Amino acid sequence: MKSSKHLPFPRFVHAFNLSGDRMSIDQLLSILAIFVGVVAALVSGLSWRASQQANRAMIFEQRFAVYKDAESFLGTWVQRGTPDIDNGLRGLVDAWNRSHFLFAQDVTDYLRQLWLDAIKANHASHVIAGEYDGDHAQAVQTKFDLTTKHCAEESPLRQVFVKHMKI
Repeated sequence: MKSSKHLPFPRFVHAFNLSGDRMSIDQLLSILAIFVGVVAALVSGLSWRASQQANRAMIFEQRFAVYKDAESFLGTWVQRGTPDIDNGLRGLVDAWNRSHFLFAQDVTDYLRQLWLDAIKANHASHVIAGEYDGDHAQAVQTKFDLTTKHCAEESPLRQVFVKHMKI
């Protein structure tokens, strides 16, 4: 007569039983609990990894938005030959504000310098046009220097941002 504690299990279950006796329901539940625990740990680890990747992607998107705002400001500057203080500067200032939370100090410093140089270049443009008093030759040189500094083919914008865009 069979004991009520022992149930007939397939052969592969008996492989876990080292004593050679039939496996009890308690032993089977213990093995099942270990298996469920391992699966739960695996699922948790994969979920954590996916969460980390999603966080990195979100940070990249926010950093890229700052970069695009600065690039748009410079693009208008290159296209018109003078910075767009009336409309574009607001986007640059917003990018500067966001950069405090998303980037290292060198990016924030660069955006602030770009902002200040844009104001200087805009002032020089007004001097060149005769709208403000000032040295015309110095204004031409200032505008040229600032435009080539920020709008050259190898713009510092890309150099400053690239090392922070790789996550």
